[in-house]
Amino acid sequence: FSDFTRDRIFRPLGMNSTGWRNDPRRVIKNMAQGYTRSGDGSAAVPYLKGAYDGTVAVGAGGLLTTVGDLIIWKHALSAKRLGDFVAAEMERKTVLNDGRVINYGGGLDILTVQGLERIGHGGAFAGFRSYSERFPRSGLSVAVLCNTNEADARLISTKLAQALEPATAVPEKKEQGHIELKTELLAARAGLFIIEQTGFPVLITTENGRLVVDGQAMDTINENLFRSPTVWGELEFESPDRATRREILVF
Repeated sequence: FSDFTRDRIFRPLGMNSTGWRNDPRRVIKNMAQGYTRSGDGSAAVPYLKGAYDGTVAVGAGGLLTTVGDLIIWKHALSAKRLGDFVAAEMERKTVLNDGRVINYGGGLDILTVQGLERIGHGGAFAGFRSYSERFPRSGLSVAVLCNTNEADARLISTKLAQALEPATAVPEKKEQGHIELKTELLAARAGLFIIEQTGFPVLITTENGRLVVDGQAMDTINENLFRSPTVWGELEFESPDRATRREILVF
């Protein structure tokens, strides 16, 4: 698989710094080290568990690449250099068994921001965070690679896109900020849910007086509405066992 993708995909596209780390013993020149926070939170320390012990699954965390090669990949998708079929299938939104269409294709989120199609996806593994996206109408592509698990790669990508393509900017909303909610009301919102727009399971917990969704603490707007202070979006409860996620950008 490693040889096939190198000879048939990466090299023909010019992605000469991209390949699979299918041998954890192999020394790779200029490879970045992933970092996490120490147990007491006082310092950044190398993230080692699962990263270099052979447990990396090729295809789900084992690809090594650079920002430059990711931009090549994005441009190749836009130009359909991988073929019309590949591009079409990756961007074809998924239809669930109940007929609902969700904003997820073949490993890509297909979203709309300020009327512009936004196609991208993120990654998180072993002290690394990433996000890459493209805006087909303008031809803009953005790639972000971070070697700390504290980084919000998607937020960085969004801010870069806004700087390079002002049309993607979302007008700032002057709305109510976080309020404190009674413990019993907050606890009633915790549990395992299916987010309506994606159909994916999401575990919702509570910590320090806030809902935590996908590891992100949410601002409480009212007893039914919760909002990420970064880019996760809004979560609105229609009933104790039903919630809807709205994809928004808040700055």
